[in-house]
Amino acid sequence: MDDKQAVQAIPFTRSIYHARDGKGKGNRASIRIEIYYSESGEQKYLAAEENTVEYVAQVLKLYGWGIDRVKWHCDWSGKKYLHRINGE
Repeated sequence: MDDKQAVQAIPFTRSIYHARDGKGKGNRASIRIEIYYSESGEQKYLAAEENTVEYVAQVLKLYGWGIDRVKWHCDWSGKKYLHRINGE
């Protein structure tokens, strides 16, 4: 996700090892969304963050999921990252 668009690199029907939880639910049953500009590009980051929020809302609505389905990376791996979106 960037300040202009979302690019889907992996279909939702595929599993990838992105959550650092081995063969757990993070890797096997979750969708990873990466935001570009996390450490630079103040206005571009803010726009990318807003686009991400809108995209996540669309995915939740499409599948009939509640906000409880949204997880942080650390929910799967236990590792906290110093990124702006989660307030750290």
